[in-house]
Amino acid sequence: KYTRVNPNLDMFHKVLRGWVNQGSPKRAESLLLKMIELYENGQEAVKPNLNTYNRVLSCWAKSNEKYSGERAQLILRQMKMLEADGKTEMAPDIISYNTVVNAWANSMDPTSHLQIESLVLEMIMAGREKLMPDAATYGSWLKAISRHEDVKDHVKDVVKMMKVHDFSPTGYLEKRIAALSK
Repeated sequence: KYTRVNPNLDMFHKVLRGWVNQGSPKRAESLLLKMIELYENGQEAVKPNLNTYNRVLSCWAKSNEKYSGERAQLILRQMKMLEADGKTEMAPDIISYNTVVNAWANSMDPTSHLQIESLVLEMIMAGREKLMPDAATYGSWLKAISRHEDVKDHVKDVVKMMKVHDFSPTGYLEKRIAALSK
């Protein structure tokens, strides 16, 4: 005889980890939608949390698909809507934002550097210390910039943004900025 096993959050997270490792963002996003549906139909044990959403964002960031930045940003917007609806535990954190920034940087989208700039401004304007752009944020932005025309001008924008919120670049970022400024 088989015993019926009720799904729980841990089970879904293990499957999501597999989709991240396989680079299957559409499957990860589909699973998130299924979790939401199950939760809305009374299965409390599968309620998606911040970690769930961050795993799906990670899957998009690692996929390198052209529209991965756009998809990740849509999920980030969903998280912000949940937060606005009073579900403050769903508020995007620095991991959420950095993962979306990374998705844009990996997307090869010609506007990725502009999308990232907008996200960095959003992070700063939120005024929350734990949400301020960090070395990972700026490293991904520089990665996106390195593939575009007018690299020097865009690097100047990054440096200006660092100054706006008093960010001191790491040695790696300083070297990257110097290399891209040549």
